[in-house]
Amino acid sequence: MISNRVRARRDTVAQLALQGKTPAEIAEATRETLDVIHGDLGYLKYYGIVAPRGRAKTAKAEDTKKVARIAKLASQGKSRKEIAETTGLPYQQVCHLIRSNGIEVPRPAPKRQAEHAIAIDQNRDIRLMVEVGFSARQIGVALGPGRSNATLRLRGLRLTANDPATVFTALDTQPRNLTEEAALALRAARYLLAGRSTNKAAQDLGVPLGAVRAAVKAFRVREELAAAAGRSGDSRAS
Repeated sequence: MISNRVRARRDTVAQLALQGKTPAEIAEATRETLDVIHGDLGYLKYYGIVAPRGRAKTAKAEDTKKVARIAKLASQGKSRKEIAETTGLPYQQVCHLIRSNGIEVPRPAPKRQAEHAIAIDQNRDIRLMVEVGFSARQIGVALGPGRSNATLRLRGLRLTANDPATVFTALDTQPRNLTEEAALALRAARYLLAGRSTNKAAQDLGVPLGAVRAAVKAFRVREELAAAAGRSGDSRAS
């Protein structure tokens, strides 16, 4: 048995189809899903009532808005994944609109290439730390929690770290588990040694700038690095 509600809806769909409305336009007018409308039209087809094929103007306008928004985000350097997250559109739909409208989206750098660039930066920093007298333990802490084993990195670079260290001796004589402030001081020292700012250190380490400055001041990081650099220069001169 067909309910009165379904019968009334099909009557409405039939009237709209006879007026030349497309399935999408009928769905918008009746506030039903497109699947429901297609089902009703399949039923009405037996009575000679057929809706013209095509997409609704409102759907085209909506797609135009989506394309414009995607193009704007792409021009800002957003990736396909980031565009999908920002717009709330399905990833596959974003890819389809990008491809069908010829939108240029920057390709992310290959993962291996990015990892290689990070390794180069770390190797340069390790050489600088060895030069001014960091210990292997200090180098390991300075590289951060996600570091690979500092001893292996030193061996791979054919470097030997000072032990005991000639810089941050007070830090190196602490118990094996350093305080958070002490560890932060060593990580910030790596940035300062490479000519970066405390602001850059705070951004990369994901900690407040005030905390970085406080750790640098508490352990006299700048003064210790300056003295160590002086000793390193004297040793090279001799």
